[in-house]
Amino acid sequence: MIKGTLFGLLACFIWGLIFVIPGFIEEFSSIEVVFGRYFFYGLLSLVFFISKGKRYPLSLWKRALGYSLVASIIYYLSLVLALRFATPPIAAIILGLAPIPITLYGNWKEKKCDYLQLALPCLLLLVGLVMVNAPHFINSPTPLLFTFGLINGFISFATWSWYAVTNAEFLKQNPHVRSEEWSTLMGIANLIWVVLFILPVAFFYSDTPLVTKYFLFSPSIKKFILGSMALGFVCSWVGGFYWNKASRILPISLSGQLLIFETVFGLLFVYSLEGAFPSLLETSGIILLLAAVSYGVHLTSRGKAKAPEVQENVSQS
Repeated sequence: MIKGTLFGLLACFIWGLIFVIPGFIEEFSSIEVVFGRYFFYGLLSLVFFISKGKRYPLSLWKRALGYSLVASIIYYLSLVLALRFATPPIAAIILGLAPIPITLYGNWKEKKCDYLQLALPCLLLLVGLVMVNAPHFINSPTPLLFTFGLINGFISFATWSWYAVTNAEFLKQNPHVRSEEWSTLMGIANLIWVVLFILPVAFFYSDTPLVTKYFLFSPSIKKFILGSMALGFVCSWVGGFYWNKASRILPISLSGQLLIFETVFGLLFVYSLEGAFPSLLETSGIILLLAAVSYGVHLTSRGKAKAPEVQENVSQS
């Protein structure tokens, strides 16, 4: 349980970068940020795949393609749009709600503890999330753009919640698929979607005549490449690898609660970059979030049905 929790926290720490890296490449559109991230994720995965030389069944490829379309392309595009049009604080609150339905669904599937017991940590998560983000609320942009961003925020919330549950169930049911293998297969699936989408998007995208900008190696292009590499190599492959390991070990109800730390670490990165300290209200909210997850860990660990740690197949191919 402790090992799985540490893996989950490490993944959330890495994923916290997705809240700040797009801010360094604001000159590029949301679609370019998404394509850049998953192009480099897929490129790294392709190198790993070729070096291993292992074959996988068609059913596994189909699942990877489905998961990557929903949990990568659709999820991250909608998140970037929400960050830019509904403001980061509102996007963080919406996405931060994901641990609550994941926790409740996971408990329904695995029956770790009574629902009344889970009500308190879920309520603490909600209150703490609002407290952490409340000071960051600013005047909304035009109503139409704000609504568009809000809709995308809920799309990212729905897709990420679905993925966190189904991916955990898949990994528990298929211990022969190693965490690094699944992260690699997901990366290649993302690369396939990028290749399939890039031509029709380029056809309709108004910035098409400026496609030559990618070959000029200007300072902005260098920042875009470095940012995309960080998002693809670190956030996608490494973060996904550690989350897969955590998902094998932890009950879904507990891994769902840990996801709140993606938002917490994201905010801490923002504070560090701005050279600021969280306010008293924000600090209280973070403490409340920590208390909620700690209580959730306590409830899950003392549950009657202990979740067995699923050992990964360590045989080398």
